[in-house]
Amino acid sequence: MHEDTSEKNIEKELSPDTIADNKIFEELKIAAHNPWARDKASGVAFEESIAKVFNHMGFEAKRIGGAGNTDVVIRWKNNDGETLTAIVDGKSKSGGTVTHVDVSDVAIENHKEKNGAEFVAIIGPGFSGDTLKDHARKKGFALITDIELIDIAKSSQMLGLSLAEISLLFKVPNGLAQLTELITNKQREQNIISLVVSTFKQEQDAMESLSARDLYFLLRRTEISPSLEELIAAFEMLSKDEIGVLTQIKKASAVENTTYALCGERHCVNRLRALASSIERGLL
Repeated sequence: MHEDTSEKNIEKELSPDTIADNKIFEELKIAAHNPWARDKASGVAFEESIAKVFNHMGFEAKRIGGAGNTDVVIRWKNNDGETLTAIVDGKSKSGGTVTHVDVSDVAIENHKEKNGAEFVAIIGPGFSGDTLKDHARKKGFALITDIELIDIAKSSQMLGLSLAEISLLFKVPNGLAQLTELITNKQREQNIISLVVSTFKQEQDAMESLSARDLYFLLRRTEISPSLEELIAAFEMLSKDEIGVLTQIKKASAVENTTYALCGERHCVNRLRALASSIERGLL
């Protein structure tokens, strides 16, 4: 009884969107290891969940399935406005690993040609053996686990990744590593912004206004220890008219010595949140 009550209390603290997101991710994890999940034909639940996760990230994803067809087709536009296509071969395995005998490169190549796809991904709970990995690398097939896909989906939402950035996961051989590095760098940028704002909040009463150089010396012994260049970039972002959390007080010939003050921060947060909410309502 106590555990049930705790779980209900935790769920009450989560937003409806967060609960819905968690449900999508949990369904994907379950279906990755259970081919007959949700009482559906073998692999169908996993294919449907893969499509749901990609749609959740903003792609146009559709589960196809059936004999002679790929499992999932995913489309998006690159930065030049060109439509790109990837096909996904979903491999739900109760044993937890996909091996080379589970993959038919002839069928995949046919599906790729049939759908005019530029990219191919095989998604499963895990991949075993160098034979499969070497073969996938030679053929240009991206190998993605369900956990990797969930982590990417969560990061895409938290960090505002573009579809062009997320689509790095389809690129072989180093796309997934490049995307992981990109996510790490963007997370660091967000951490620096939080640190800059909190430092202004703590120090502004005593110092009235602060420069990027001031913060460099204040923060150089912290765990993040941002560089002067990173701080300048954070100041430039936070002082943009569209954001306006920082207001320029005194301009200097060297940009790192230009001072700023934190003002109207709550209004800025509410304004940006209201704008995001309006955009989301328009997308429904």
